[in-house]
Amino acid sequence: MLVGCWLGATATVGWSRQSSPSDEGDAVALARQFVEEGNYEQVIETLKGLPEDKAGFEAHRLLGAAYLRLGRLPEARQALRTAVRLRAVDGETHCLLGDVYLAEQKFGLAAGSYAEAQRLGSDTPQLHYQAARAAYELGNYIGKMETRTIAGGVAGRVQDGCYLIEPVPEERDRFFVAPSDSAIYHVQRALDGGLDTPRIYLLHADIWLAAGRHVPALDIYRRIEETVPEEERARYNYHYALACRGADDLEGYLDRMKRAIALDEPRYGKHLITAYRRVADYYSAEGDLKNYIRYLELAAKEAPASADLHYLLGNALFEAGRTADASRQWRLTLELEPDHADRERMLELVRMITSEP
Repeated sequence: MLVGCWLGATATVGWSRQSSPSDEGDAVALARQFVEEGNYEQVIETLKGLPEDKAGFEAHRLLGAAYLRLGRLPEARQALRTAVRLRAVDGETHCLLGDVYLAEQKFGLAAGSYAEAQRLGSDTPQLHYQAARAAYELGNYIGKMETRTIAGGVAGRVQDGCYLIEPVPEERDRFFVAPSDSAIYHVQRALDGGLDTPRIYLLHADIWLAAGRHVPALDIYRRIEETVPEEERARYNYHYALACRGADDLEGYLDRMKRAIALDEPRYGKHLITAYRRVADYYSAEGDLKNYIRYLELAAKEAPASADLHYLLGNALFEAGRTADASRQWRLTLELEPDHADRERMLELVRMITSEP
């Protein structure tokens, strides 16, 4: 589990680790040693043994962080909320609470906790990465875009408390910008802070894709291909396919969609029919009847029980002069959907075609 905040250095203790400290200071110092060792179960055992009137802010914060590390989210939430009540001005605790909310998919609460952590002075690359994830899940990709004058501004950077998306045409030092609560702002802050992991680049590309900016998304997807974790490769190829479609790269769209399906057929297999249909529609809009028919045929092959696809294919084949093939497709349509809205026209044309010499 990714955790955006963690706690400071350990303290030195002068008693046996087998003892059971009853004073919070002793217990916290011992618990911090267990934190350093990654022994979170022992952190919990040490701090849970404190009398209720001896457990203060530090004990609850350490306890909440240990529960979080172990994925025990309700207990982590309870301990960290208690820590916040005891000391509301500690940004690190708000950040940890944000991590709990993010893991629980309570994205609005997570975003609020990260914002409060920053207001109180917490400012780490990992915090910004977690805040970017929360904003992304909330659909806050580039936020409420506005224009600002920023002297010496550079597109693609964070300056003056906002992310500079692109220059305003023909206006010097004027930029379209994204606000400081947007996913793109936070992911750039994390990158600027030196966070360098495959997942942050994948999130960066996904933000651009979700914002409908396919060119920058494609640029990142291309660059990170060799570093994408195995467990993310199916989703990566699916999103790559969507970016290709948005950029009118039809070959890339189908290629990446097929790769995603090969890696995770149960999740993405259903999208191949849609992909063929979208490519067919593209060629229809271009007036390319041959390729329109080609991709409708591929879609119909994948979905032989789709009356709609057989109907469209029959119409396209008839337009292309392939009347016998059109007749077969219309017959299939009526077998699958006897009460089709265009039934009478299809029947009339089938009769005409079959009575031809």
